[in-house]
Amino acid sequence: MGLPSAAGAGPVSGRPLYLHLLDRELAGSVGFRLTPRVFEHVVKCLLLGTTSPLCCGISLVWENGGLGEREHRLLSALAEHDSFQPISYQGTLDEFVSSRQRLYRHDAHRYPLYFGRESARLELVRPTLHKDADTTEALQGSLLAWAGTGDGGGSRGLARRVVLRALLKRRERAITFSLFQATARRVGGGAEVEGEVKRRISTAYTRHYLDFLGGDLPTGVPGLSRFDGDLSADFPLFDVPLLTVLLRGVGLGAVLDSPWHEHERWWLRFLVERGTGAHWALVWNLGAVLGAVAALRPPARGSGEQFTARAAMRAALGGLCEVEGARAGEGSLVAAAADRSMAVLGRVVVGPADLGASAAGPVVPAANTATGAVSGGVTQVGSVHGGLHQHHHWHAPVPEPRRP
Repeated sequence: MGLPSAAGAGPVSGRPLYLHLLDRELAGSVGFRLTPRVFEHVVKCLLLGTTSPLCCGISLVWENGGLGEREHRLLSALAEHDSFQPISYQGTLDEFVSSRQRLYRHDAHRYPLYFGRESARLELVRPTLHKDADTTEALQGSLLAWAGTGDGGGSRGLARRVVLRALLKRRERAITFSLFQATARRVGGGAEVEGEVKRRISTAYTRHYLDFLGGDLPTGVPGLSRFDGDLSADFPLFDVPLLTVLLRGVGLGAVLDSPWHEHERWWLRFLVERGTGAHWALVWNLGAVLGAVAALRPPARGSGEQFTARAAMRAALGGLCEVEGARAGEGSLVAAAADRSMAVLGRVVVGPADLGASAAGPVVPAANTATGAVSGGVTQVGSVHGGLHQHHHWHAPVPEPRRP
């Protein structure tokens, strides 16, 4: 057994991660704007800090105006190496486009990709994972169930009425906010009712994909915390701000913080070995660190509790990583990072008092599967190069020439 994670998933969960940040309807419901910089940082953080495949419905990729050709090519490269799994209900690309044209006929101006020559761009990222259940039908069932229950008062009660009335006369239209907009205006309630409807659609849509995948979503994406408490399962294992602190602290800041295209060759080599050898050891250690630090605090469930826990953990992790970050240099980048992460883990186990353990109680001794050692009051931390973990030579990258 390893050190405890926040929700028992284990330091290397491998649980599929759903990229809700690509959902423009969800983003619009909370005023979030996806930029290439935010997209790239989150994706790179999850590639380095987890072994999980990244997943989402293929429509989220094609319909998001925040993604350009460079981002599509990045996702295409990830799909080629099984690190990204685009999902579709339809069997072929032509079937998918035809279904979108039928669903969005009433709203074609918002989806030009499906109604003109631009559709050739869809070849860049093709679906690789088939989903049997029709998302639209599942979404309708979930929303009807919500609309028929609960309190009928206030903005939420009005939102339930809007959803029920619009769905009863939907016919073949897609379930996006456009379907409910006219009804919402007739019912009244203004921006509050519209916001309730938008977020209910997005929550139901996201939960459908999480259930299909048995997955989780990355937490801590700036602007999307509204959904973290309701939809995430294993905080803090997939928390972007906390993984960022750890990855920089173990010497991976150069590839994490630089544009993908500057180190593209390095990334492509890394993708071949992702989830094995030194990278597996790195992810195990990072997960164990997060689990051990989280175990010193009460479980964080809602978004507000996650925010408070993240702030405390971030401060603690910053202190733990300070020494290792100062020593970070060139060499076999991922293997060196795995070694540094082992040293960070050793400091968590040896010195829990620095993290407030004196108030929360001692860390339970645990066997370290990376070394075979048992962690107690005093621990000697070994190297991941021996034993089970192969040493892969991912050297520090040399930036490639900037592309126009």
